[in-house]
Amino acid sequence: MGNINESLKIIGLFKLNVFEYRDGLYILKDFFEDRNLVVNDGLEKLTFLLANNGASNYVSQIGYGTDNTAVDPTDTGLTGIFKKAVEGTTSYPTSYSVQFDFDLDLAENNGVIIKEYGLFCVDDTLFARKVIGSVAKENNIYISGSWTISFYAG
Repeated sequence: MGNINESLKIIGLFKLNVFEYRDGLYILKDFFEDRNLVVNDGLEKLTFLLANNGASNYVSQIGYGTDNTAVDPTDTGLTGIFKKAVEGTTSYPTSYSVQFDFDLDLAENNGVIIKEYGLFCVDDTLFARKVIGSVAKENNIYISGSWTISFYAG
């Protein structure tokens, strides 16, 4: 009987568009794209989800924060957090990935420097975290993006 080596890789891809609203037009000011880390508590939520253990194990919110400390698997939250629902913005780009689209309107979370982002479950458990650039959020700045979580066996 042969050995079977199988592993599951979870890869997150974070994309962010920063627009400036000027003269009635949204002008792309910046774009970020990078992989992200699913944190330990997020992995635990996936374990519970597979076993149908509890109703709060799915991603429902995106958070915007102000800390640029490097991402660590033991992270549990964001600093100076502003959260917004992502429910209803979910799609499945492939049979092994889920994408959460998000935005931050002109009137939301103004007067802060956004440096970190997080996906949160229904019970406010941090699922994934990303630190990327700095966005000075003012009433003429609109943010949109997507966060894709993909699963690979190999």
